[in-house]
Amino acid sequence: MLELKGYTAGVERMDGAKAKITIIIEPETFEKGLKRSYELNRKKIDIPGFRKGKVPRRLIEAQFGKEFFYEDAINEVLPEAYDKAVDEHGLNVVDRPEIAVPEADASDGVVVEATVQLKPEAKIEGYKGLEYAPPNLVVTDEDINNVIEGERNKNARFVPVEDRPVQMGDITRIDFEGFVDDEPFEGGKGEDHELIIGGGRFIPGFEEQLIGMNIGENRDINVSFPEEYHAVHLAGKPAVFKVTLNACNIKELPDADDDFAQSVSDFDTLDEYKDDIKAKLSEDKKNSAEHAKEEALAALLAERVEVDVPDVMIETEVNHMVDGFSRNLAGRGMKIEHYLQFMGGTIEGLRESYREMAKRNVRARLALEAIAAAENLTADDNEIDAEITSMAERYNMEIDRLKAAMSPRETKSLGVDIRVQKAMTLVMENAVEADPVPADPINIEE
Repeated sequence: MLELKGYTAGVERMDGAKAKITIIIEPETFEKGLKRSYELNRKKIDIPGFRKGKVPRRLIEAQFGKEFFYEDAINEVLPEAYDKAVDEHGLNVVDRPEIAVPEADASDGVVVEATVQLKPEAKIEGYKGLEYAPPNLVVTDEDINNVIEGERNKNARFVPVEDRPVQMGDITRIDFEGFVDDEPFEGGKGEDHELIIGGGRFIPGFEEQLIGMNIGENRDINVSFPEEYHAVHLAGKPAVFKVTLNACNIKELPDADDDFAQSVSDFDTLDEYKDDIKAKLSEDKKNSAEHAKEEALAALLAERVEVDVPDVMIETEVNHMVDGFSRNLAGRGMKIEHYLQFMGGTIEGLRESYREMAKRNVRARLALEAIAAAENLTADDNEIDAEITSMAERYNMEIDRLKAAMSPRETKSLGVDIRVQKAMTLVMENAVEADPVPADPINIEE
C-alpha cells in the first residue's frame, strides 16, 4: 500500500492486462472536497428563510442528507489521488478508469476502486535485418504525361454545345426534383446543378438516362436507391427524378506544345518543361522513399510482435484517425458530415474502414516500444526540450508557455515518442533491400 499525503493507494493486478487501484482518501482530505463541493453548490439551493448562497452547510446536510455533497467532493479530490497513484506505481493506463465507491463517510474517509486497462507487454525478435521491397524511383513517360494532363485540365475551357443532344463525358447543368411514392423527399431537389455525364456522382443509372436530351427538354428519370444508401428511409426504394436540361458543355483542352509550356511554366519549349517535371518528380520520389520504407517496416513489425492488444487501444487509434481526417476536411472548408452525405457513407462505415489500419498502427507502436526497451534507448532532457521547441514553432507558441501547459505525464509521453522514433531509426538502419523476384523462364520449343 502506497502512503501519500492525504490518502493511501494499493494496486492489485488482474487478468487481461488490467489492474484495480484501491485509493483510501483520509477524512481530512475528504473534508476539503466537501467544503469545495459546498462552495460550488450552495447558490443552487433554496431553503425558506435564507438568501440564495447563504444557507449553512449543516442545514443543507440536515435537510437533504449528509451524502448530498459526496459525489462532487469525491470528484474534487480523486483526480489528484488517482494520477499520483498511477504515476507512483508506474502504471501504463490506456483508458479511462471504471470507478466504484464501496465506502464513503465524512468521518471515516472514502474508499475508491478504479479498475484500469493497462498497456500490454509486447515481445518481438528478429527486428534487425528485416527485408523490404525498395520503392521504384524511376520517373516514367507516363508519370510526366500525367502531370501535363493535369495542367491541361486546369487550363481547359468550356465550350457550349447547342447543335446536338447530350453525350457521355458532357458537362451538363440541370434542375431536378426527386420523388418516392409520388412524394418529394429532403435533399432530392437541385437547381442549375453541374453534372458530368459518366462521372458517377449520382445514383447508378441516373446519368446514363440524360444521354440524348436537348437543352430545354424535360425528362423523367427512373432509378432505385442502392440497398446500402446512407439515408435508411430511401435505401432500396424506386424513385423518379423530374429533370430539366439547362445547358451542356464540353471541355476543350489546350494542345500540349511549346505555347502551352510557355503559358504554364517559365520554359520556352515543351521538352524543357518535361525535363523540369521529370527532375521534380524524381526529387518527390526520393523524398517519399524513406516514408515508404518506414511504412513497410512498420507493417512487418506489426506482423512479428507478440502481443494481445485490448480493443480500447484500437478504438482510441480509430478515434485519432477519424479526428485527423475531420481536421483535414475542415482545412479544406468541408465538414465531415457533409462529406459523408456527399459520398453516401456513414461515420460507422468510416470508422470500420480505419479499423485494420488502426490495429496495425497500435501493434507497430507496441513493437517499437519493446525494441526501445530491449536496446535501452533513452530520451534525455536536451532531446525533449528540442522537441518542445519544435512543437512551439509549429503551434506558434512561446516555449515557456508551452512547457507550463504540459503536464508531467505529457512530457513523459514525449520522451516515449522520442524513444520510439529512435527504435524505428534502428530498424531502418538495419533493414536490407529484398532481391528482386526473378522472372519466370520462357521455354522455347524448337
